[in-house]
Amino acid sequence: MRPTLLPFALLLPLAAQAQPAQLLMGLDNKLFFEATGPRNGPPGADAVAIISLADPAHPRITGTLPLQNSVAGPPTNLQITPDGRLGLVASSLANQPKDAGFTAVPDDQLHVIDMRADPPRLIETIKVGRMPSGLSIRHAGDLALVANRAGKSVSVLRIDGTTVRQIAEVAVEDEAAAVVFSPDGTRAWIAKNVVHKVGMLTIDGLLNGKPAITLDVLRHLMLPVLTLTIVSSASIIKIMRAQMLEALTSDYVRTARSKGLPESRVTGKHARRNALLPVVTLSGFTLIGLLGGSIITETIFAYPGVGQWAAGAAGNFDVPAVLGFALLTAVIVVLISTVTDLLYGVVDPRVRFD
Repeated sequence: MRPTLLPFALLLPLAAQAQPAQLLMGLDNKLFFEATGPRNGPPGADAVAIISLADPAHPRITGTLPLQNSVAGPPTNLQITPDGRLGLVASSLANQPKDAGFTAVPDDQLHVIDMRADPPRLIETIKVGRMPSGLSIRHAGDLALVANRAGKSVSVLRIDGTTVRQIAEVAVEDEAAAVVFSPDGTRAWIAKNVVHKVGMLTIDGLLNGKPAITLDVLRHLMLPVLTLTIVSSASIIKIMRAQMLEALTSDYVRTARSKGLPESRVTGKHARRNALLPVVTLSGFTLIGLLGGSIITETIFAYPGVGQWAAGAAGNFDVPAVLGFALLTAVIVVLISTVTDLLYGVVDPRVRFD
């Protein structure tokens, strides 16, 4: 029996409705459907076809590029920018040799195509998250989001002319199958198909000229920030007060006053700098303690961050992730300790580094 080849995935990007003259077609030539089930074949035969719809009754292929892509998994892994200038194609899976055949593994490539060239050409291939699937471009054409299934994240891409760069990767905890911008471009929704949930991302309000979004984000930050800082702030303020009272009764302060120096200079330059040494030490230890406190705080307030991610990794027995968090914590502790030692020479005139 001759195997059935699944040769293409045809998707007309929603973002390209303003420029309906072209569409992208992904040609997946490494996945075969046989009577016994799907079979993975050797890589290297995939392609992306660019089809012109200038005459809808007679569509024609204007170019074919040998680019790896996949029909398995992604719902919308091909998109065209609203102005029709660029085409973005995410490669979700790649085949690698295994035993006597091939197996599919997550890929992390995104192809950028110049749609206005004649014929269309590949501009570059950039790296995004693991197993990029859903792809959405904002109506303004300046931002794109990529839902990464295996990476459990959303990649944020900045589009500037013909240049596309990843500027951030937002962890979303669960497998992200698809992502789409809201019509006004201020929010995005994420389809978490495995856990049957829909997540929402807030796009920076200041960049979009909508300060109400930024104020809403700050309002939700209030309780977590107060929880992390209010207790430690009280300790720092108390120690600072005690050190200032002690410094103001010192001989050098009385000498400065007897010379007729202004009280603001006596307090600010002479007393305060000498009182800051224990405060700097306590502040360093406080910052280190916030790393542990962030795990509990972010979990209670369901705020996405490194702490909540580490708690989820521990609950899922994800040993590499936990070890990575431990290594990150150790590096931060060393850096904070180093900065604290260097600050001694800045705030205390009696400390000098040779």
